[in-house]
Amino acid sequence: MDPIKITSFGSCEVWALGGGRFAVRDAAGILDIEHPSLDIATAYAMDLAGPTGKESVAYFRAA
Repeated sequence: MDPIKITSFGSCEVWALGGGRFAVRDAAGILDIEHPSLDIATAYAMDLAGPTGKESVAYFRAA
């Protein structure tokens, strides 16, 4: 399976890699971290892209 871009926050992107694996990548291609969960990958990307580093906490509390 080819990687599929799911969403992006600022310069961070969340990708589905197949086999239940997800990755957070930055636009420069320096950051490439795999996560076993889409929720974890999305939260990590949100926190990296945001100014406070705690954006996912507010998002998931509101959801």
